[in-house]
Amino acid sequence: MLALDTAVSELYARAPRLAGESVSFAHACGRVSAKPLFAPFDWPMQACSSMDGYAFSHADALEATILPVSHTIYAGERAASLAPGACARVLTGSLLPPGADTVVMQEQVERLDDSIRFIHPVPAKGAYVRHQASVYARGDELMAVGQWLGPQQIALVASTGCASVSVTKKPRVALLSTGDELVQVDGRVTGLAVDAKAGKEVRPLEAWECVDSNQPQVAALLQGLGCEVSHQAFLPDSLERLEEGMANLATECDLLVTCGGASVGDRDFLNQAVSNLGVVHSWKIAMRPGKPFLFGSINRAGGVTPVLCLPGNPLSAFITSLLLVRPFVGGMLGLSFAQITPTPFSLVCDFSFSGDSKRVMLLQVRQDGEQLHLAGVQLSDQLVAAARADGVAMLQPGQNVARGERLPYLPYSSLLGWR
Repeated sequence: MLALDTAVSELYARAPRLAGESVSFAHACGRVSAKPLFAPFDWPMQACSSMDGYAFSHADALEATILPVSHTIYAGERAASLAPGACARVLTGSLLPPGADTVVMQEQVERLDDSIRFIHPVPAKGAYVRHQASVYARGDELMAVGQWLGPQQIALVASTGCASVSVTKKPRVALLSTGDELVQVDGRVTGLAVDAKAGKEVRPLEAWECVDSNQPQVAALLQGLGCEVSHQAFLPDSLERLEEGMANLATECDLLVTCGGASVGDRDFLNQAVSNLGVVHSWKIAMRPGKPFLFGSINRAGGVTPVLCLPGNPLSAFITSLLLVRPFVGGMLGLSFAQITPTPFSLVCDFSFSGDSKRVMLLQVRQDGEQLHLAGVQLSDQLVAAARADGVAMLQPGQNVARGERLPYLPYSSLLGWR
């Protein structure tokens, strides 16, 4: 079995970097920069006031406690020169008039008819002035390649006057679920023979059948990471059908993700199918849940398509998506390794638990202040525990934990996106 840390590093390193595309900054939030952004001009272009007040020459104020107000400058107006020995009324964002070098807040002076009187010590020279290029100077690199774009980065792009920004293309991901027991989500429940929403009759769910929850789960996670889920398919447990379906999907996407069929059961054909179509790079990860994870590539005309095969149990599929699919997607987007590996922090357990002798154990937990609580039964098919949890606690191979001891904790909020 491959160690979890080693698997993450390998997946990130092998992820193909995608090309860039130009998009409007209005549609760039949540994307990743593909080119650096350089400042096209100084900002501010000229010194301006950071407060509502009065602009004056500091030397003049040292010689007189009363200064006449020569004129008012509003934000968005050109600034007329300051008369010698006078001051100008300015608002936040107003340009500083030539001849002025300092601003006093309006609260720190007494306004007379056509002048001001200093009623507090004169501010230091340069006070309340936003100097030219104090935010950025022309030619400064404002944004590097691989920068995740949030609202504040969008504001920075917009401040340069750029109507568009170069971002990494969204990975096109195809999802494939395998298993003879699977049925698609269509409104059926045991004992219900009519799908009222669709207005059609459906066969009730049989006891040996299983509604597929993995595709909705993995699709939602991938979309949160900035992917486009381009295709979704279901195939039975047949090596021939799997090879045909996977070969077709590989031509339509940047990444193929499968759910189920990656273990060692009699009808688990994913390993053989990937081997026949291309190469298996790694199989079986020393983690619980999530051991039967496979990483490979499928040959196609003009290149190869990476394939990540997740376990079929829903909790295992969820955990491997977060800890293994996520870093691969991050590599495709051009994010740095530091950006795709959040740092856990230590919290106190209110439970005891015996770990796995050979694998990292990932427990579904809830945080309550400085304490961690188990979210439910820790089995790979437990959707309820995953839905109630807000993160995972990690036990190293062979580690047992007693109540009151500390464990590393990763909140799901740090794993379900890039921020």
